[in-house]
Amino acid sequence: PKSSAVVTIIDKCHCDGPGSNLDLSPAAFKAINGGDLSDGIIPITWKTVSCSINQGKELQYRFKEGSTKWWIQLAVHYNVEPIKKVEVRINRKWYRMVIQ
Repeated sequence: PKSSAVVTIIDKCHCDGPGSNLDLSPAAFKAINGGDLSDGIIPITWKTVSCSINQGKELQYRFKEGSTKWWIQLAVHYNVEPIKKVEVRINRKWYRMVIQ
């Protein structure tokens, strides 16, 4: 990268190759690569930082399309820190969900 930027990560790409990849918006990619989109994939280092953009909004979740009473996919919104765990309570017992 030619510079650095603070960006919002919406989703990590589960692509082939070493490590995890981040899908960046064109604006974010241009910000760290000197305005050049032609490189496609570039090596970067990154770290999480506290997010102030969602301050004042309550944490929200929604069940994604395709969820059933036996399997759910949950989307969490307005979190200001990375999600470390999600648990559901069924019949007074807590179960830890798998985060992918």
